[in-house]
Amino acid sequence: MSWRKSPRVQTADLLAFETWKALDHTVGPVKRTRKSWELLRTTQRFETYSYSEDWFRDLRTRLSSGELEKIVGFNEAESRL
Repeated sequence: MSWRKSPRVQTADLLAFETWKALDHTVGPVKRTRKSWELLRTTQRFETYSYSEDWFRDLRTRLSSGELEKIVGFNEAESRL
């Protein structure tokens, strides 16, 4: 089946585009919310997350300190078993 006729691929493409535009309008020079994104959100079937540089810095700190291993309850060596 062609991607043009696949509802799943078209839905994924729409969600990716709307997510990108929502993020752009959050961190970019123009602050606004797209009506299409608001319509998707009202269905309560779609949700997206965005992560900042601070989030990744904190993750690196938690990884190197061993704190994250304690939180999740296993480490890299145990995941290979």
